[in-house]
Amino acid sequence: MNKNFLPLSQKLGETLLLPTIIMGLIYGGTSVLDTLASEEKNSRIQVILTALCFVLIGATIIIVHFAFPVTKS
Repeated sequence: MNKNFLPLSQKLGETLLLPTIIMGLIYGGTSVLDTLASEEKNSRIQVILTALCFVLIGATIIIVHFAFPVTKS
């Protein structure tokens, strides 16, 4: 009886992992940029470097997620 929704919950866990991580990276990036803007140190180079850093982190997570899928027996 307890295993009725196990396949559904496994699919939801696998499906919702990447959007959650991407939204966290977007929130973190905008938070860093907002902090820089409040200190009036927000230059174009800092914006580009911050965006590049968060894009590289996101791309690495996505590549690792698809290269090494989590399989549960």
